[in-house]
Order: sequence, then structure tokens, then C-alpha cells
Amino acid sequence: MLGSLIEALADDTKAVEIVDRLGDPGLAMALRAVADDLGVSLAEYASWAVRAYADQASADDWTTLLGALDQSPAPAREWLRRALTTVVSATERPSSL
Repeated sequence: MLGSLIEALADDTKAVEIVDRLGDPGLAMALRAVADDLGVSLAEYASWAVRAYADQASADDWTTLLGALDQSPAPAREWLRRALTTVVSATERPSSL
């Protein structure tokens, strides 16, 4: 399920649907704002963000995430929401995607 979600993020239309289905309007607005600031599509930014999270999350981030996934009725969606929230909340903006 998670792999399918990550793959679908590469498609502009599907990325919008996935982000909207996360049920966090503030996150959706923040993702769109950062993507606009960078001059890239939501799909490009969201795809980059989940890869960045997977590559750069700390051991503590993963430990916390695993606990949250165990309690979640939708673990793939929880992982995606947490990854996007963490990356979009970072103070540094990526210089390139």
C-alpha cells in the first residue's frame, strides 16, 4: 500500500487527491505553498519530500513513527502524513529537487 501511494505521488492529479485525502487542510496548503515557492508541481515536491524523509529521518524519528504506525488503522497514510509534515515543517527549504 505504501509503495503504491509513493508511486502515485509522481502523478500530478493523483498527488492532489492523495494530499487532500490525508485530511489535513493545513498540511495540504503548506505543501502547495512550498511547491509554488520552489516553482515545482505538488507531485514533484511531495515525491521529493517522501524520499527525503525516508533517506534522512533520524533513528528517533523512525522509532516514534513505528509506534504511531502500530496504533494507526491506516499505517501507510500515517507514514505519508508524517513524512510530508516533517519535511514541509523543516526550516530549511531544498535548493533543488
